[in-house]
Amino acid sequence: KILEQFYTTSFDREDKLAYHNASAVGTTLVYDVTENTSQPIVITSVGPQILRVFILVRKGCTANIIIDHTSTNSGYYGEVVRVISEENSQVKLVHTSSGKTTCIKDHQSKQELGSQVDFFEFTSSVYGFVDIYQQLGTRSKGTATVLTKSSGQSNISTRSLHKGINSLALYYTKSLVSGSGKALSQGEITMEPGCTGSSASENHHSLLLDTSAEAHALPTLYIGEHDITGCSHSASIQPLDQEQLFYLQSKGLSEHCSKQLMI
Repeated sequence: KILEQFYTTSFDREDKLAYHNASAVGTTLVYDVTENTSQPIVITSVGPQILRVFILVRKGCTANIIIDHTSTNSGYYGEVVRVISEENSQVKLVHTSSGKTTCIKDHQSKQELGSQVDFFEFTSSVYGFVDIYQQLGTRSKGTATVLTKSSGQSNISTRSLHKGINSLALYYTKSLVSGSGKALSQGEITMEPGCTGSSASENHHSLLLDTSAEAHALPTLYIGEHDITGCSHSASIQPLDQEQLFYLQSKGLSEHCSKQLMI
């Protein structure tokens, strides 16, 4: 019955067939949070696989969930997360992975009145998509910290769709790119007609640790409602400040330690 709610909930992508096919592939986990959790729910991945997680947080409940891929051996894995956050509920979802893996992620949440869903990402070599569908008076915050090494690549895409009044969304993407790595950060905020009093902000910041490193930021805003509190974006791509690096080295620190302090 819980999965039926995900089947019938109108997420943007056509997921029903994918849900059905996933039942025989990889690992499927379903969590029904009916009361406040004092301890976080920890989901640990032990190897390359397809992981699908369905989380239903009931009215007024709070849940902290950690999906940990740091013990995963080198390779690829896929991760699909769907969250339904009922009225006045709060969800914090934390993802961690090691530099040995390349992950493809697709996270979506559907929020009801007064709910809050926060995503936190700490990973490398990731291709990730985060969609948030916000109704009346909902709040959401997303923070992604991505380390792209040597010839690795990362692609983080976020989308916030505002349908109800007085909703709030804040997104921060931070990329550290070394060697000949490449990082792409894309963000989209859509304010639909009728979402009066809503506010949203997306921020993309990349730090290039080597001269051959690349980073690109593509923020996009679609404003269909004029009576909103605010909607903004910012983006910056910059190398390490050589003057600061020289100053730290002049105090006796090695180049490696100086860079670590600056990061």
